[in-house]
Amino acid sequence: LSPSCGSEGCEVAEPGALLPRGRHGLSQANTREIDGTRIGDSNVELTPIGKRQAILAGERLLQEDPHFLEQNVLDSTGRQESGTLIYASPYMRTRQTLAGIVSAAPTWLKTYEDPRLREVEWGYNQPKDYGDTVDAMQDIHGKFFFRMEGGESPADGYDRISGFIATLMRQVERKKSNKVLIVSHGLTIRCFAMRFMHLLVEEFDAITTPKHCDIITISNEKDMKMEQTAQFQTGQWSIRGLRLPTDPGPQRWPRNCHFCNKENVIWPDLTKREARCESCRIIICF
Repeated sequence: LSPSCGSEGCEVAEPGALLPRGRHGLSQANTREIDGTRIGDSNVELTPIGKRQAILAGERLLQEDPHFLEQNVLDSTGRQESGTLIYASPYMRTRQTLAGIVSAAPTWLKTYEDPRLREVEWGYNQPKDYGDTVDAMQDIHGKFFFRMEGGESPADGYDRISGFIATLMRQVERKKSNKVLIVSHGLTIRCFAMRFMHLLVEEFDAITTPKHCDIITISNEKDMKMEQTAQFQTGQWSIRGLRLPTDPGPQRWPRNCHFCNKENVIWPDLTKREARCESCRIIICF
């Protein structure tokens, strides 16, 4: 993800700052191969498909900006810049996702881990039917405000993300960087988007969880390409790449390929509305 930072009380390093955020790849807990409550949510690893998704996400970032994964570069005036600042949640699946994303980088990259980017906590030792209880309670109290038993609410995640954004803004100003990459988790990314873009609670509730290795980008409105449409705007900042209920296309990835009948269409290009099967290499439009 490439947004830049713009929050009250903070100065932005450059007007064209870009800040992309990405969700981790498909994990073993997502496929129910393991129970995250038994090994610890932070220890859940990616599946082979999840690792491939991460590599594809890195390739996509470099397609949009061949210099995105560069640090310690010179600007047009010969001044030393920090290049892209890179942050990740300290969970195993986000570490592995970041490793896949930066695997195409030309040099070693310095990265920062921040516990405030961890997933919103769902609590521990919940009964199997707890999901039904959560759905009912969220209908009453709201998805944003309802706190999981022994865990957090999105409102709690919003509070710690606010602290992270303040830290990020100071780092952007100090490093004179105008690009940031953040690898985190689905609900945490929604909290980040809400805080950074000053969204309403109702707008947060309308956003669905990003799919694995989705790239959500916050950038200066003037830097958006012609074919790109902002989903929300605040001041000079625009965001794109969020999942909204009205979005066309499949709601689940990976999906089955109709040509080779293998579930290996693992990562879509939402801008072009197409995806490639990793088995038969066919391009599928949606």
